[in-house]
Amino acid sequence: MKTLQKEWPYLAVMAVLSRLGPALSRLTGEGTVLVVLLLAVFPLASLLCGFFAGKAGGFAWWFFLAVGVLFGMSIPVYYNTPSMYSYAGIYSILALASNVFGGYIASDKGTPDTNWKRRQAQKKATRPPKKLR
Repeated sequence: MKTLQKEWPYLAVMAVLSRLGPALSRLTGEGTVLVVLLLAVFPLASLLCGFFAGKAGGFAWWFFLAVGVLFGMSIPVYYNTPSMYSYAGIYSILALASNVFGGYIASDKGTPDTNWKRRQAQKKATRPPKKLR
């Protein structure tokens, strides 16, 4: 439950973007805005939200499923073709890859500097005080 508390803002961003993005693109009346949303904005948002969610709460296996479901729910409302479900799969895979990377960066394995600092602190803790040396 604690990881959900750290990752819900990123899911909220994806939910708002997947609902309001196509709605706002319809206001312009141009199809090019929708193409830019599908090919640039949504993939970039999936990458960034997945990375920062992974960095904040570690790897969450359900995050990429939530991204796919959030975009998939907007397909019958805003888009007219069932082939758009492949976009939901692509955005899910992008969110999965970036979430794994963000979780790796947040872990000790991804930061060798932290491991060095921990070893130095352990050495310092095991040494006797200077007066006894």
